[in-house]
Amino acid sequence: MALVAGVAVILAAAATLPSALGGFDAASGGPGASGSGVVAETVDGACSAAGPTGPTATCSPSVDLLPALNGSSPSTASSTVTNTGSLPVGTSVGLTACGVATVASSGSAATTAVVHGGLSPAGFGGSGPIGGRSLLFSGGSGFVGANGPAAAGLQQLTLLAWVRAGPGQGGGIVSFSNATSPASATSYDRHLWIDGTGAVVAGVYPGSVQEAVGTTAVTNGAWHLVAVTLGSSGLSLYVDGKLQAVDTAATSAQAYPGWWSVGAAKLVGWANAPALTGGVSIFTGSLAGVAVLSTALSATQITMLAGSTSFAAYAASVAGATPVEWWPLQDAAPTPVTSGAGLASGLYLDSSSAGDSGAAVGAVTTAASGGPLGGGTTSFPGGTAYVQTGAPDVGFPAVSGPQQFTMVAWVRSAPGQGGGILGFSNAASPTSASSWDRLLWIDGSGAVVAGVYPGSVQEAVGTTAVTNGAWHLVTATLGSSGLSLYVDGSLQAVDTAATSAQAYSGWWSVGAARLVSWANAPALTNGVSTFTGSLAGVAVLPTALSATQIAGLAAASTFAAYAAAVSADAPLADWTLQTELTTPCQGVLVTVAATVGATTTCIAPAEPTGVACPSATTGIVLQDLLTAPAFGTTVLPAAAAASFVVTLVDAQGLPASYAGVQLAVDVDVGVQAGTWTASVAAPGSWSDL
Repeated sequence: MALVAGVAVILAAAATLPSALGGFDAASGGPGASGSGVVAETVDGACSAAGPTGPTATCSPSVDLLPALNGSSPSTASSTVTNTGSLPVGTSVGLTACGVATVASSGSAATTAVVHGGLSPAGFGGSGPIGGRSLLFSGGSGFVGANGPAAAGLQQLTLLAWVRAGPGQGGGIVSFSNATSPASATSYDRHLWIDGTGAVVAGVYPGSVQEAVGTTAVTNGAWHLVAVTLGSSGLSLYVDGKLQAVDTAATSAQAYPGWWSVGAAKLVGWANAPALTGGVSIFTGSLAGVAVLSTALSATQITMLAGSTSFAAYAASVAGATPVEWWPLQDAAPTPVTSGAGLASGLYLDSSSAGDSGAAVGAVTTAASGGPLGGGTTSFPGGTAYVQTGAPDVGFPAVSGPQQFTMVAWVRSAPGQGGGILGFSNAASPTSASSWDRLLWIDGSGAVVAGVYPGSVQEAVGTTAVTNGAWHLVTATLGSSGLSLYVDGSLQAVDTAATSAQAYSGWWSVGAARLVSWANAPALTNGVSTFTGSLAGVAVLPTALSATQIAGLAAASTFAAYAAAVSADAPLADWTLQTELTTPCQGVLVTVAATVGATTTCIAPAEPTGVACPSATTGIVLQDLLTAPAFGTTVLPAAAAASFVVTLVDAQGLPASYAGVQLAVDVDVGVQAGTWTASVAAPGSWSDL
């Protein structure tokens, strides 16, 4: 399997060539990253052919293309496969899994430990202390960090780590800060690191810098157990079970919530800090058995840990001490987590060109069935639950409020239900807004109401209740003829005096509307009405649709037909509410191009030989590749090289809670007959989303 960067995403190899007699995977073995930042392996193998009809098997090594996705800009990564043999070699792209790449973590906090920056896949599963494994940290930007909610800063603790570093290596081993990325932290202490002399240092900040500095260098290429305790006796530092330093004045740490980092420490202002990049020291060397305990172990307990005869015995002792955080770092490879571990909320895609996706606020629920016209739906329980664009999780900028538009939504609610269906306001949370209009809601009587504010409250109020448990298409248009309200394709009300809305920029809320000062407002909480019931097919169109067009939408025979009709009207925003994202892959588009000589061919999506890839913004959604692979195959002639370029685009606006998402694409290489040699290179360092 393969890894790329951050709270990670994995795309494992899927060999589309026949089964292999031999081969390799650049992500699971080999010499590791070279000084130039590439993982390189040379492969020799032999495959036999059986008669003129072709081979009975192929040899299929694979190489991983590892692009790093940065914000909304396209990001690319390339690799070259060279056939140094005398026979053609077939290459293909495989994408079979997607998720967040983690290392194994446990402890009472059960915090997901995610990989940030440039950890080479070859660095997983290296030889470790007392018969165990380890994780190789190569400096640069690579570390492992806790994700999810902030943890309370411990006031008494023990930090444990097995470390191996050569001369000139070392750096941050374990640290705590008030940011998931230490470089962004404004509070940071509870550090353990190796300084420029090779000595181990521990530090806390109970109002001033306090350090316990080791007396001997540990950068001799051997494994050492380093430990630090904080308690009423002070800050104590141990190496291989022996006390090296005590700062009796340090009996507490700075009080703040935060996150633990392994292999990184922000050390600005610390006296014995090694060289820093962006204020952070990244570890160079190998680590294993890292733990955070909520008590200060005794000298006898630490000596017993250092005397463990096997890693299994050490791990059992640590587990017996009920660690708050426990990262054994025994991983043979990063583990893909496909359920969005550590992510703050679900993401509802805006399928229009605006990409104004919304983050779930509260417990909204999506189902694949039970919606209008045979489609799916999202249920809103009222209270504080809704879908918000521009929320901190999404980060979409404010948009200019349209002066002519159509708002459309399928709604289902029972007697006594209803509330805000759609609203626009000048805050990413409607409760904080100072301007709000372009509203669509169901009032306390069960009637639909639409409203704008071109200097005064203007409403179009429906004539019949829709809170009967059935699905209804509700539509409001604003244009030169006024504000018009339709239910199930039939006109119910017109306010001819309302031909414009308030001029401001803002964000849309689905399932919520701020209705302070509106005449037909239902019950409000903090000035906002949230929807109780189910919604689907919510959209904002840039024109005031005609009565005929609205009747056509209401007459759609399937939800797919309705969605297609909405899409044909070039919506400003289109939230179908059919799917809540559970993996970042569902919001990312990908193309993969292969160049052999002067000919470039798109192999994902598959195109005829010589046809280039479409723009990445119209590429394949990764989730579609996972469920219905559509790969091309490139034939590499004898003694020729092929370059592969993967382009990823965050086309939908992934929320900030997906920080650290990493994507990897595998290229499988197979020879069909004879003796062959292939030399393969792939990128070996990555950055976070």
